[in-house]
Amino acid sequence: MHDIIGTSYQIKNYKCIGNNPTGFSSIQAINIIIGKNNSGKSSLLDTIGLITNITHGIAPDKLRGDQNPTIIYNKQLEEHELRQVFRESTSGGEIRGYINHWNYGKQYIGKKITLEIECITGKRGTLSIDDCDLITPAMDDFRAGYKENLAQNITNKYANKLIIKIDAERDIVAEQNTDRLDIQSSGHGITNIVQNYIVNAELNNDIIHGKLLNDLNSICNPEIYFEKIECKRHQNGTWEIFLTELNKGSIRLSNMGSGIKTIIHVLVATSLSRLVYKKAHENFIYCIEEPENNLHPSMLRRLLKFITKHTEHNKSCFFITTHSATVIDFFSKTPRSAIYHSNHDNGQTTIKQSLSYEHHKKILDDLEIRASDLLQSNGIIWVEGPSDRNYLKNWINIWSDGMLQEGMHYQIVFYGGRLLSHLHSNPYDHKLISMLNVNRNNAILIDSDKRNKHSPINHTKKRIRDEIINLGGHCWITFGKEIENYITSRLVTSILEQRKTVRVVGRFEDFFSYLDEIKPRSGTFFKANKPKLSEMVSEISTKDDITQCHDLPKQLDTICNLIKRWNTI
Repeated sequence: MHDIIGTSYQIKNYKCIGNNPTGFSSIQAINIIIGKNNSGKSSLLDTIGLITNITHGIAPDKLRGDQNPTIIYNKQLEEHELRQVFRESTSGGEIRGYINHWNYGKQYIGKKITLEIECITGKRGTLSIDDCDLITPAMDDFRAGYKENLAQNITNKYANKLIIKIDAERDIVAEQNTDRLDIQSSGHGITNIVQNYIVNAELNNDIIHGKLLNDLNSICNPEIYFEKIECKRHQNGTWEIFLTELNKGSIRLSNMGSGIKTIIHVLVATSLSRLVYKKAHENFIYCIEEPENNLHPSMLRRLLKFITKHTEHNKSCFFITTHSATVIDFFSKTPRSAIYHSNHDNGQTTIKQSLSYEHHKKILDDLEIRASDLLQSNGIIWVEGPSDRNYLKNWINIWSDGMLQEGMHYQIVFYGGRLLSHLHSNPYDHKLISMLNVNRNNAILIDSDKRNKHSPINHTKKRIRDEIINLGGHCWITFGKEIENYITSRLVTSILEQRKTVRVVGRFEDFFSYLDEIKPRSGTFFKANKPKLSEMVSEISTKDDITQCHDLPKQLDTICNLIKRWNTI
């Protein structure tokens, strides 16, 4: 984990940020900054560079009047910091009743300290420490002294981190060869790095022909597949990147879209930075402005997935500015990420972490994104009621090995039994309630209610089935009478606490009468408590209970593949 994760900081009197401190309340592996144009997103990115290089000079145009920019830095106290102030070799003095000073000071390990740092002078002062009431009032004079000592020994986890930034306006162009390798925010230097790693015998060109090319295809495929990446020298001495596209031959990068250049810029910045600058991943902070520029949403999602995997496999940390619905949607459902909303009102920029659904809606309103553009699942599965949801959700989780999650990849919605007749998925039928207006991607699970194999499926169920299938969805009508007829004899034996394995329920048999036969009054109880039964079954179900159960494996294959298609997985 990158060592700045879990810290937080605010800043005041810097550029468009006034005297009221604002900043990041909880740094995560991926931090998304959302806001309108000119809301201060770029200034907030600049503050990351400021905290990494305090006292390295601030340009006059970044000052706010004659005020001294100040950082309020928050972190948890660590043992090595406290040991510099409270030593085992010291005892007595103002700290009484302890074997030594360290025996007293160690109680502060993990407590949050808030530190104020002046950016021009580097002067430090401690504002507060959590649970400061551990110090008795008689020690007030000492408290000021030890807090001052602590302030000087606190580790700035951002110090000397290298910022790798990608500007919103970026380009990768032909360049002269130079031995100095540098990744610049504008895109300058990218061609030179790729060229050196391909041509220079002292550098490993497998990083280009192997990893970089594979990562590029993982993001561009299936729309585009590249067979080769190379650099060619023009007559004027400049080098340019060429990509060989399947069935199209070699194409110079300058003739390709800006989206491909963005992807290459991100890949070089993340994959080659540790080689170029000879530093480990945890020594970098990546800042990307508006990655969505000129990228199709499908490629953008795969780029964001690459960034997410990068943070999982490496100790890396990203800050990303955006006003893209795709980026917001992706990271609102991604663990180890935080979404921040920037505003500029009354001459000052403020930023606040979005922690609730209501705040997410405010962000969408601010960006003038319609409710239909976001905050809906990529597909909906309609079921009759809560017990059906419990079964289906659990089956999908088991069958997909935990990959497909409700709320992230799909959402289950109730249609309420006989109310099914009021629904339709025909885009031209305006008399009934349109399922397509809720979500264009639909599947439905319906009890057959058949009493025997010759019983017909009623008209409503046939209509819904035909409408959904015609629009590329899926209608699952149960193999047996109801969804409970998929419950195996092993599960029934366990739930009813029978000593011997009970018989299998018949395909068209009433499940609750079957339970009454095995254990009197059990079916009557569970018929009135269907959700409870579904919860008990779900808790003990395994993949083996699915594999040999009627058409359940086939139906789950279809449902899981459909959900993957909805989510371009």
